[in-house]
Amino acid sequence: MLSGTAGAVLVIALGTFVCFFGYRLLRVTLGVAGFAVGAGVAWFLASGIAGIAPVVVIVTLAAGILGAVLAAVVYKVGVFLLGAGIGAMLALFAFAGSGGTAGWLVTAAVAVVFGVVTVFLERAMVTILSALAGAWGVALGAFHLAGWLDMGRGIEALAPLNVGAGRLPIIVGAALFLALVGTLTQFGQGRKRR
Repeated sequence: MLSGTAGAVLVIALGTFVCFFGYRLLRVTLGVAGFAVGAGVAWFLASGIAGIAPVVVIVTLAAGILGAVLAAVVYKVGVFLLGAGIGAMLALFAFAGSGGTAGWLVTAAVAVVFGVVTVFLERAMVTILSALAGAWGVALGAFHLAGWLDMGRGIEALAPLNVGAGRLPIIVGAALFLALVGTLTQFGQGRKRR
């Protein structure tokens, strides 16, 4: 859905917002995270059962909206979903290509651990994770526009053979550098408000 130029520009814009203002505008960030987690889980479950069909899209959107509302209204649920979503993203990236039940169980376990830790260490974790998620979005969009990867392929696009020799470390390095800048910026904003 987000494989074209417009999608890449949208991902860059949202990623920049989340990277540099994720904690300051926490309710919006939680709503986005809740939508992503709700829609992602529903898509995974529904597409495995019914294939890609209009019903799956409707269920996915409904679950995403429910996740966004829950995350924005029930604060701690939103904080948990933000941590769980980033944990799942990191696990999927780390275990890209290793499917099967074991891969999904590890991904689920990492998501739960990240969610729980984010609830207990809220300020630090939300700041770091929102900067990381936003920076990752900016990197994906920018490198998609540069022709280095195809965002439409999802996690498959990041396999070393699909990215090209030597490009994956550059993409990851750029995302990590931007995440560091975003984290420091967000912590700096917190100090200025006090």
